Amino acid sequence: MWGGNYERNQFNVASQGRRQPGSAFKPFVYAAGFETGALSPDGTVSNDPYYIKVGGLRKKVSGGGSGGRVSVSSALAASINSPAMWAIEEVGARNVVKYAKSTFGFTNELPAVPSLALGTGEVSMLEMAGGYSVFQSGGDRYTPYGIVRIVGPDGTTLARSSGQKFNRVMSTASATGMDALLRTVVTSGTAKAASYVVNARGKTGTTNSHKDAWFAGYTDQYIGIGWIGNDVPNPSGNPPFVSGTMAGVFGGEVTAPMWARIMSKVQDIYPEPRRQIRAIGRVIEEPDEEEEEEDTTHIDADDNVRTTPENTDPVVAPRINEGNTESGTTGSTGGGDGLTVEPVKDPPTNDPPKTKPKDPPAQGGGDGGGDLISVEVCADSSARASVYCPERRRIKVPRDQAPRGRCPLHGPH
Repeated sequence: MWGGNYERNQFNVASQGRRQPGSAFKPFVYAAGFETGALSPDGTVSNDPYYIKVGGLRKKVSGGGSGGRVSVSSALAASINSPAMWAIEEVGARNVVKYAKSTFGFTNELPAVPSLALGTGEVSMLEMAGGYSVFQSGGDRYTPYGIVRIVGPDGTTLARSSGQKFNRVMSTASATGMDALLRTVVTSGTAKAASYVVNARGKTGTTNSHKDAWFAGYTDQYIGIGWIGNDVPNPSGNPPFVSGTMAGVFGGEVTAPMWARIMSKVQDIYPEPRRQIRAIGRVIEEPDEEEEEEDTTHIDADDNVRTTPENTDPVVAPRINEGNTESGTTGSTGGGDGLTVEPVKDPPTNDPPKTKPKDPPAQGGGDGGGDLISVEVCADSSARASVYCPERRRIKVPRDQAPRGRCPLHGPH
């Protein structure tokens, strides 16, 4: 339940710590949408650009935003940010906070703002375990606990404790729908590193400056919340340690494999039968060659994807109660805030999304012939970019000259 050196630091992160969960919070947003009827597990959600107003600037949330609609399955499995923002817009941030507390058992004050969809609230690992138990159990919630009993020197049991079960905090349809979506995250999304674990489901998350890397996962019988952080000495000495950055650490690349190794050992000792688990959809990595690549997803520096498309910086959800430890998180135009900054002439409204029109046909002849299509390619290989390519750019080429294969240089290594 706790990792570290007790003599060095007596703070129990699992029970006492509150950290931003990043994208590991997204399932609670979508599940609230299922309960209210604003969304459905097998439905779609907007992938239009989403802007946040900060002072006299508007900031574009990166990760998606290419227009049109994407399936809820792909949005969650590939951890795309823009659809999550539109989802909380549809559901209402206050409704998400209400469900987070009443349905999923979170006790901390969560900010009723759109960026909550990206995990800006602070939660404990025990709360995350209780929240994910709703999806595991089909709608019930179990409160995790760390001490079963206290025994005195003479062997007498002084106290016992057990968790509580809260029946039907969520409809079976919504809970099982999210369960199927979280299976897709493992089979074809950002948590593929955990796919060999029997009956695994879950969600990855990585926060600003790589200070937190999560994988919240479960099987039919076990729930395990994986979190990786970096305690560094605080020069002021109060507190003695603060959270440091972890360059290159992502929930999908580090925490999910760690979780999988631990969970597979648990299942070696306490095996559970493998069963066929329903998954909803799959992450499409090769678009239809007969259509424009309108639904290409651009994922920010979250989970196991490292960078964003050209001219788009990764979104940084402002940290709560950290006294501006990150440069540029309160409206600065510097590069530290990780959002695309534009002067606001007319206040951004985030009007109901409209489907992005296709590019018009190319006029005139030319060498290639045929319509021009927009294709995202890897800057290193010039092949079609995958979500793993660190640098990508979008080009327009005649349809019959578009690159066919995916980038051979980058993958989930």
